Amino acid sequence: MNSSSSSAVKTALVARKRSAKNVIIVVLFLLLVVCFVVAPRFCGKSFLDGVTVWAVNVLPALFPFALLAPLAARAVTPKKSLTLPLFGVRADGVFLLSLACGYPIGAKVISSLNVDDKTAVKLSSFCSTPSPIFVLATVGALLDNPVATAVLALSQLVGCIANGLIFRGYAETKYIVLEAPDGDKNFSEMLTDAVLSVLSVGGVIALVYMVSAVVKSLLSSDLANNIAVAFLLGLAEMTNGVLSVTSLAVTTTTATVLCSGLLGFGGIGVMLQSMSFLSKRNVSPLAYLKTKMTQSSVCAIVSYLLCLVCGVG
Repeated sequence: MNSSSSSAVKTALVARKRSAKNVIIVVLFLLLVVCFVVAPRFCGKSFLDGVTVWAVNVLPALFPFALLAPLAARAVTPKKSLTLPLFGVRADGVFLLSLACGYPIGAKVISSLNVDDKTAVKLSSFCSTPSPIFVLATVGALLDNPVATAVLALSQLVGCIANGLIFRGYAETKYIVLEAPDGDKNFSEMLTDAVLSVLSVGGVIALVYMVSAVVKSLLSSDLANNIAVAFLLGLAEMTNGVLSVTSLAVTTTTATVLCSGLLGFGGIGVMLQSMSFLSKRNVSPLAYLKTKMTQSSVCAIVSYLLCLVCGVG
C-alpha cells in the first residue's frame, strides 16, 4: 500500500470516528430534551442537587488548589527526582500535587506544561487520583472500618504508581517545562483562570449528576437497589456511586473493592473535568479512558488482595 492510499484510509477512519461521535452527541442531546419536556421539575431539581454537591464537596477544596497549584508545581524542583527513575519523566511537582489535591488538579497542571500529547497521556496515568481527604474522610466514614479505610487509601496509592509504570514507555520525554509560567501572570489573570476552571468543573458535575438521576429514576426498584447497577452508575458519577455501593454492599470487603475501583476510575464526570484541561494538550478521550481503566482495575485487585491479607470482613 503506497503512502497516498494509507493516508486516504487514515482520513476515512478519522471521518468515521467523528461521524460516530457526532451521532452519540446528538442522541444524548435529544434524550436530554425529552427528559426536560417529560419531567422538567425533576430534571431541574436533579441539576441543582448536582450544583449543591459541587458547591459543598468540591468548590471549597478545589478553588484554592486551582489557583495555587501551577505555581506550587513550578516551585517543587527537588535535586533528586522521584518520578524520573519510576516513570521515565521528571514531573515531581505535578505528581505530588495530584496526590495531595486529587481530581482534577493533576490534569489542570498538565495543561500548563509544554509537552506533546503522548507525554501528557503518560503524565495523566500517574497524576490522576482521588484526594486523600476524600478517600479517608468521606469514603472512610462510609466504610466505618479503620482497616478497610487504610486498605482503600493504600490501594489508591499503589494503583496510581503501578499505572504510571504501565505507561512508562508511552513517550520518551524526560524533562518538562511550563509553557506559560504562571509567575508571569498578574493576580487578576490567575484568579480569572482559576474561577473559569472551577466553574467548568461544576457544570460537568451538575450535568452528569442530573443524567445519572434521570437514568436511575427509569429503573425498577429492584434494579435501582442492585449493587451491580449502583456500581455501573458510579462509573458515571463517582460520589453517588460510592454512597450507593457502601449502603448496598453485604460485606465490608465488597464495599472496599468496589469503592476502590470507582475511585481509581473517577467516573465519567471526573473524566470530563480532566478532559476540559487535557484537551489543551491534545489528549484524546479514548487515550485518557485507557489509563483510567487500567488504574481502576489495579486499584480493585490490590484492594481485594489487601482485604484478604488484613482479614477485612
